[in-house]
Amino acid sequence: MKSITFICLLVSCSLAVADASDDSYSLLSLLFNDSDFEQRHVDHLQKIWRSQIENDALTGENITDQYYTNALNIRAYANLEGGFLLDGWRLYGFRCGPDGTHGSCDSASRSNVSNRDLKLVTYGYSMGHKMYTPYQHAGEGEMTPAGFQYKANAEYFDRPFAAWANIARNITIRGLDGYTEHEMSVGVVGPAAAGRWVQENAHQYPFKGAYPIDGWETQVENRLALQYTGKYARHLLQGDMLWGHLAISHFAKAELGTIIGRVGYGAELAMVWPQARRCERFAASKMLFVSTVAEQGIPLAEKFDVYTRELQAYLSGDNYIPNRIYLRIQTLLVALESVNDQDMADVYRVLEQAQAELQALNSEMQNLALTSCNPAGFYTEINGNVSGHYVAYNYLIDDGIHVPAGSNPNSTNPVMQQGGTLKVHRNPWIASASFGVMVGWRDSWGFGARYNYRTEETLEQKEQHAWAELLVEGKSDWAAAFIPALLLVATYHNRDNWPD
Repeated sequence: MKSITFICLLVSCSLAVADASDDSYSLLSLLFNDSDFEQRHVDHLQKIWRSQIENDALTGENITDQYYTNALNIRAYANLEGGFLLDGWRLYGFRCGPDGTHGSCDSASRSNVSNRDLKLVTYGYSMGHKMYTPYQHAGEGEMTPAGFQYKANAEYFDRPFAAWANIARNITIRGLDGYTEHEMSVGVVGPAAAGRWVQENAHQYPFKGAYPIDGWETQVENRLALQYTGKYARHLLQGDMLWGHLAISHFAKAELGTIIGRVGYGAELAMVWPQARRCERFAASKMLFVSTVAEQGIPLAEKFDVYTRELQAYLSGDNYIPNRIYLRIQTLLVALESVNDQDMADVYRVLEQAQAELQALNSEMQNLALTSCNPAGFYTEINGNVSGHYVAYNYLIDDGIHVPAGSNPNSTNPVMQQGGTLKVHRNPWIASASFGVMVGWRDSWGFGARYNYRTEETLEQKEQHAWAELLVEGKSDWAAAFIPALLLVATYHNRDNWPD
């Protein structure tokens, strides 16, 4: 109940702070769908679609249908234009929307807000379905006309059957030194997520397998699934190498909601080859970078006048000005405006100091710029990560195995005779690792594969688990059709199993 109460408070707070009158948005409001933000910054952009399928059978090592056995996910996202400013849990649009017609956009002074930096934002939504099953041979063997078969027996299960369907909003915020990811999902866990229907139909038509499937009658009960997932990553090392670009990062990750509560820490590596990339530079302000080198033949009074007018215009405009730079420009203006009553030697000294200060300011503002790079042509990306996390609760395990009465009258366990709930014990400490490769063309399309590994999630679990995933993404609707097309091809290939 505590997790449900927290999520409800989170929703109400996000709606309460969604006012964009000063062109700012709460991250929580964005994760619950902010129509004003989408209208101004997202709707006009071309979306990138990503389709993803995960299954333990894709490892090719052991077709198991167990533990985290299958997942389907479709995501649409857009890389937003220009830069944004982040202050705590609020995101500020650096510029107005594409038409620039919003009267309130960038109207508030920003010189008194701290902890700001320019960010690149990726914003999108997704929908997915996950399935979890016990150890494949958790039962008793028996001889049948078709041969030896394992008959499921809940007394041998090492985790419950479970299915999870959801839709989600997600946002990634990238800066010079790292990035953060935020996702808020809403869905359902239990029979309402149709796990049994999905698995049995998949076995009967696209893929050969057991049908019907014993055990889904013991799955976890229905529960509303509200989940927040956050990731905070900092780069330990990044830069261009002879063979491409390298980034090594460490990260903290947290999940909180009505289904899972866990925190973790890990490290990741990403290498992109070749080095040639197409880059866009997002300046941290509209600063004119006023003439920091005195031009020949311009009267001294005019130079002072130019400096003064441009600095005053910069302070009064809608630029992003960090507090420390705002104060330095004000000090410089005071010095420039006080030279009228001084002798010529003092005037030259002030001018020389002003030019040095402006050069330093320009350099500092340029360092606040953010570079977004995409491959200039064909590319190959190799990535991997290792992590560990502590699990405080997991409804997919904690809810237990719900055994119908009379499941095994010969068992010595009264639950198997009379019905009830069999408990399994959550493993609080889990380690995981993954390794993947992706190839593609610019930021237009890409194909990828990944191998995943995870240690035991319950103390009863028979073995550690591995699964693989395939994904495709592209700037067209065909990428969204990848999973349906894959299933249709598999269904046709297995047409001998079609019903008459």
